[in-house]
Amino acid sequence: MSDRISAAVAHARLGEHRATHLPREHSSGWVILSVTAVLCGVFGFGSLLADGPAFLSVVFTPLAIGAGWWAVRAAYKAAHKGRVRLDLFEHGMTFVDHRGQVSAFRWDSMQVRQSILKQTADFGAVSQTSFSYRVVGPDGAAATIEGSHEGNTAVDAWGPAIQEAVTVAQLPGAVVRFRQGDTLVFGDLTISWDLVGAKGKLTPWAQVETAYVANGQLYLRTKGSKRGKVLSQISQIPNYYVFYSLLELRLSSRK
Repeated sequence: MSDRISAAVAHARLGEHRATHLPREHSSGWVILSVTAVLCGVFGFGSLLADGPAFLSVVFTPLAIGAGWWAVRAAYKAAHKGRVRLDLFEHGMTFVDHRGQVSAFRWDSMQVRQSILKQTADFGAVSQTSFSYRVVGPDGAAATIEGSHEGNTAVDAWGPAIQEAVTVAQLPGAVVRFRQGDTLVFGDLTISWDLVGAKGKLTPWAQVETAYVANGQLYLRTKGSKRGKVLSQISQIPNYYVFYSLLELRLSSRK
């Protein structure tokens, strides 16, 4: 462990070391993006220079620029992947990004948003599932940690570990405040013993029939309605498991 990581751990009082996770093997995604950029450039810029059909330039030139940008970004990440490191501790985590910047976060004060992207192949089968965790500290420090089920990766280990640690650290205090009548804020959502709200629109619990998750979205169905309304994208809810635990607690309390 580097001196910079050790200093960050000591400053944030993260406690004992639990696990280290390093990025998986070198990715060749930048090669595919580079080839795509070249091909789009041939059709786009080539048509423009040769005074060819205008629609080819209009369609392929932006694609060439976009693919080229992402190819450069992917190549940079691949070249500096050796810097990336995630360490989990008793009371929090540290993350070293591609630039070598060290960030420290505590389970009891950080926010985490999880985004899941499923890529489908032929016949609708899921070919790859990618995860992106956006973590933010109370001081505004932020980091994005990514992983996927493709190849040999530990995302199944560190992803749930982060979510579980945050929930264990923050849920008990949230439950106490919730039962006392406090209003807790989770991004655009608010929840209290009397009301649940989204973007300022409040719904009394007496009107709520149930809540459920579908297609990466959280739905709330009110009494008298046959279909639920989207409360929020799950990826937009900080500490989603804490929020959903409070939601379930309130719904079960009425039985």
